[in-house]
Amino acid sequence: MHPNRAVRILGGATHLLTHPQDLVALVGDVRSREEPMARRLPWIPRSAIRFLDRHVKPGMRIFEWGGGGSTLFFLDRGAIVHTVEDHPAWSAKLKETIEATPHSDRWTLHQIPVEPDESEYVTAINRVDDEGGWDLVFIDGVCDTRLDCMRNARPHLKPDGVLLLDDAWRPRYAASDDIMKGYRRSIHKGTRPFRPFMSRTDSFSAANGSHA
Repeated sequence: MHPNRAVRILGGATHLLTHPQDLVALVGDVRSREEPMARRLPWIPRSAIRFLDRHVKPGMRIFEWGGGGSTLFFLDRGAIVHTVEDHPAWSAKLKETIEATPHSDRWTLHQIPVEPDESEYVTAINRVDDEGGWDLVFIDGVCDTRLDCMRNARPHLKPDGVLLLDDAWRPRYAASDDIMKGYRRSIHKGTRPFRPFMSRTDSFSAANGSHA
């Protein structure tokens, strides 16, 4: 077992022992025998899900790299969502799922491959009319592209907009501080739905609605 994986498992066990609400939620996930998307939740730490549950309001405009349970979560709360996905089969499954809901008129899918050239994928937000900016940008797509997605997303945030970076614990994302300089970073740690491993999603926002 990779040492980092062992640390995450141990951290997850400790977290669950000290956060019984997350343990109860995990047991419910396992007993449901559903696929993660069927739970209509982002695949991020429960603390980050609680943050989003408080933050997302009807009519908010949300741009996400990487769709799934997060897409349904946002749509269920009345948001207008644009999703960038690279995988054709997953895009088709997501499209089929959302078209079976009453929310499809508030959702736009951008199916963009990352190979052989990822430039169209990471710049997708530049080609969508942001109508004055995005309330929330959620970056949970192809791992190697996430910092470039952040660089392209930052200029499109509203003054009081929020950006979320999933798996922010990974060393490869250390440059996110420089990219989001002038924003306040909040760390959301814990276990994800269906997984007992420790993980982390960071949110970036401005304390006074402006970014230096």
